Amino acid sequence: MRMGRRRSRVFSSVAVPAVLLTAAAGCATTDVTDPKSRGAASASTAASSTGPDPSASASPSPSASVDPAEAEKAVWWEAVVRPTLPGAGHVGNPAAFVETDQALEGRVWSAGLPGGMIRVVRDGEVIHEHVVGSVGADTPLPMASATKWFTAAVIMSLVEEGRIDLDAPISTYLAAARQPGVVTEGVKVRNLLTHTSGVRDVACQVQPSASPAACADTLLRTPLEYPVNTQVAYGNGPWHLVGLLVTEVTGVPFEELFRVRVAEPLGLTSSNFGGGPNTGTGGSLTTTLNDYSRFLEMIIGAGTTRDGVKVLSPAATAEMVSNQLEDHGAWIGGADITTGITEYGIGMWIDKLDGSGRSEIISGNASRGYYPWIDFANNSYGVLAVSDGRGAELAVPASQKVAYAAIDAARRY
Repeated sequence: MRMGRRRSRVFSSVAVPAVLLTAAAGCATTDVTDPKSRGAASASTAASSTGPDPSASASPSPSASVDPAEAEKAVWWEAVVRPTLPGAGHVGNPAAFVETDQALEGRVWSAGLPGGMIRVVRDGEVIHEHVVGSVGADTPLPMASATKWFTAAVIMSLVEEGRIDLDAPISTYLAAARQPGVVTEGVKVRNLLTHTSGVRDVACQVQPSASPAACADTLLRTPLEYPVNTQVAYGNGPWHLVGLLVTEVTGVPFEELFRVRVAEPLGLTSSNFGGGPNTGTGGSLTTTLNDYSRFLEMIIGAGTTRDGVKVLSPAATAEMVSNQLEDHGAWIGGADITTGITEYGIGMWIDKLDGSGRSEIISGNASRGYYPWIDFANNSYGVLAVSDGRGAELAVPASQKVAYAAIDAARRY
């Protein structure tokens, strides 16, 4: 069954409430900039802002109803956020990204997060940054599924060397897959990387101290969710097997392989999988906005950074970012409902295809709301750094709105 091609997406921005009320005494005036990392105005800028007069009150017309939550947010916006716009604490042209900044501030506010940061880079130059609260460029955050992009780079480096064939059965490399009683006959390496294997998630894959071999045995013997290649279901179980497969091929623990092949060449000083024998290759990476930005610089450069550091070949990078779901069944399990995206590469989503079916916009969006992206058509990329534990159904769409506002702004910049 051929999966339906995803229709074109409109990148709409999110605005703050049209009516900004000036009520509510005792409104907090917490500084939303990070002067240390931004070279911004001092913390006193926000605290001493000419915010609303607490004694004043808005008088909506009798026909208008005011949502108390929106009113509270509007007060916060006027007293805390507006004094930082449009100049203080910004890189580039803040006027061009005012809707992006409003979307980020609303994102942090609505979820009760400690902070968030966004960075947009085009043609190798940072054209916009904005910080809200305590999250900055060097703040380590859990990546959740944004981890997969890094794991994909490791395995594609081995594909490039001819040590792994994406279309070989996993039993070629994984000894546990050759044992009697396994249910993964016919599953290929590519299936593990594209959520088309049918392998289910199991509890042990998120337990750092669990035995990798025992966990692999559980994954390989648990009945498949669906026959291989017939449907698509997002999960981390298959990616757990990827990490074990890579270790068997190289004789090197996955985290060490990541360090040698990706982290050290790129100078990623704050990226790690947390240690432990049972590495969560599908979702346990912790990293920073600075490190993730450097990784995206390599990907948009076809495997090589602007200063000449080569991690992957152009061919390996092109394979990784190309649509892998041309001829597979429909999504099950709700991934397309959560993200609105139904195309997938190797380790990242494909948010938009161009008229020729090539990837135009790709992202590594994750269940905690972290949202890195690349816009090939605009030679730009960016990272939205937040950590939102409310669940993917809330966190991903909320971050997607902010990222798409930034993509739209960068195209108009």
